[in-house]
Amino acid sequence: MFQASRDTPDLDYVKLLSNSGVLHAHLGAWHDAAEDLSQAVVIAERAGTTPPGIMWPILTNYAHVLRKNHRRREAREVEQRIKALQPLLRSNQIIDVADLLSDSKPGS
Repeated sequence: MFQASRDTPDLDYVKLLSNSGVLHAHLGAWHDAAEDLSQAVVIAERAGTTPPGIMWPILTNYAHVLRKNHRRREAREVEQRIKALQPLLRSNQIIDVADLLSDSKPGS
């Protein structure tokens, strides 16, 4: 359905493939999981604007599935990419406004 629709945003297709990959992994269909997650990574990279918060879980799941498929070298490469995303994830954290308020009261 997503492939037939030309108006489908890449990010929606990435999310669908990622969820499909996780479902296949839960079912123990490791080969199918690896294919779905691989396609999700390729499409996300091609889109070029996939937020790190979306890329991180996809890559984490992909590395896990690669290890289950005895593809350790590829899993290590993906894990290096995950490490590279860590600073970007930290910089995009949400900060509660209350954390920014000082202990001093106005007018004192």
